[in-house]
Amino acid sequence: MPNKLTVLQVSLWWFSLLLVGVITTVFGPTLPDLQDLYGASLNGISSLFLIMGLSLSFGCLVSVVLMKYLEPTMVLALSLLLEGVCTSTIAITQYLFIACLATAGSGLFIGCVFNTVVRQCNMVFPKSSSLLHLLLVAVSVGAYVTPLLAEPFLGHFCSSQQMNNSFTLNGSEPPLAFQPSVNATNRQYSALRTNEVAATGPNLSFSGGRKDTPNTHQSSYFKADVRTFYVMIGFLNIPPIIGLLILFKVNKNGTEEQANESDMAFEVLDRNENSLKFLLFLGTLLLAFVLFCGVSFAYGNFLTTYGVDSSLKLSVQRMAVMTSVYWLHHLIGRILGTVISTYISQTQLIYICLCGELIPGIMVSGVVSLGEISLWVASILIALFAGPLVAAMFSWSRRYIYFSPFVLGLCTFADSFGSAMLPFVAGQLMGHFGVNALMYFFSSQSIFQLVLFIILSGIGTLMRD
Repeated sequence: MPNKLTVLQVSLWWFSLLLVGVITTVFGPTLPDLQDLYGASLNGISSLFLIMGLSLSFGCLVSVVLMKYLEPTMVLALSLLLEGVCTSTIAITQYLFIACLATAGSGLFIGCVFNTVVRQCNMVFPKSSSLLHLLLVAVSVGAYVTPLLAEPFLGHFCSSQQMNNSFTLNGSEPPLAFQPSVNATNRQYSALRTNEVAATGPNLSFSGGRKDTPNTHQSSYFKADVRTFYVMIGFLNIPPIIGLLILFKVNKNGTEEQANESDMAFEVLDRNENSLKFLLFLGTLLLAFVLFCGVSFAYGNFLTTYGVDSSLKLSVQRMAVMTSVYWLHHLIGRILGTVISTYISQTQLIYICLCGELIPGIMVSGVVSLGEISLWVASILIALFAGPLVAAMFSWSRRYIYFSPFVLGLCTFADSFGSAMLPFVAGQLMGHFGVNALMYFFSSQSIFQLVLFIILSGIGTLMRD
């Protein structure tokens, strides 16, 4: 039976990965508000996904170096502290450039958190694959609660037609200052561009642009408070930091073995590591990690934007709920994958998930008319089948290669890189070709993932021969 110190350690790891899920998905539901805050186009603001992914990926490798000189618990505590400061800074500023720098810092330190936890789990519990599954569940839990936490702080945006209807008085057109221009590539709210705006009418008189709202039930336009939300996320780091400091003080004498293992981080630990087969397998495996994580994150991060800016014209709040349900089923899929993997092989589980993703992939590609109901169904299916893939891939690949610290760092690097590179690619496609490009992107990638794993399985078979 685990002692109290072990329970505390695992709990802190779990909460730390919960924060990883929150940070890596926070841009999804808040993207329309951030666009408005920075006055940025969809193409411009999608750079936040790229910056987050690149810095997060780099952080996974940086953590390997940091743990050569610092005790891993201190690396984790310091990373959480700096990440909280950077995350709070993202929405405090009104300048996209400063937000990009803060995003880079947040991604760098949350990447250190992710790789440190995964590596420590492998070191302390090398024979427990179920614990790694449990820890990765925390990432999905964080992704699920993020839209729920964000919803009260989101601005209630509406379409141009709705705004015109809301401000039409006695059959007359609204003043020019209240005619917003809303489209898929550049959301601009002209009503916010002036410091003092006055509207006259029988029952309508207000000023202050965004800060004041017309007192009418017809308008669905309210002030956003996204800054408070990002600061609140920053403060969530305080409890695990305190717990890690307590853990370090209690367990500060048990670090010698971890330090020795840290020194081996860049050594060759696999006799086949220089072989062509191994390098080919590792390269294909890293590409698989990029896709398995990145495709589901791209869909989840832009689901809100798709629902708001597509022909469906759904509200931000409604799409925030749908995004939350998406990540909830991603969590359920990860839990189900953990249970099902005790009855079937990891190979069978991966094939089931990849083939299962083809069903919603066909739906969203245009074969089925994508109304709100079909969007709900497709999103739920995508989440359920995508949930177990990353954890199953970690377990499956252990049959063929040894996860030395450096190899593990490369895999977590690829996993983190995909979580933001593919959303960036999806954002660029949506910016140039319209929001429907998201669905075509997902359907094509779901096919490519299946083909890639077939190739990877063949390389793995050759390695074992």
